[in-house]
Amino acid sequence: MEEETGLRVLHIVDVHHRREVDFWSHGVEFRQVEHFVAARTTRTALVTDGWTDLERRTVIAWRWWSVDDLETTKAVYFPENLPELVRRAATLV
Repeated sequence: MEEETGLRVLHIVDVHHRREVDFWSHGVEFRQVEHFVAARTTRTALVTDGWTDLERRTVIAWRWWSVDDLETTKAVYFPENLPELVRRAATLV
């Protein structure tokens, strides 16, 4: 699916991975269902419109990561197979 907005074109491929996970954050238990889609766009700015208060409090920093960054960092990220998912997504768009 492609959507044109102004000068940007967003190309999205359907879900290529799904996982469910239970976790605690800020004293609240969550059940999270994640759907991973492949997308390619020229827009890279983070837009927080529509975020909840919890999302605003939880995200303290953000950046784009390459597969090499993910494979060499000591930072903890989830899912653990994220580099593989990013590689797969890149072949779909």
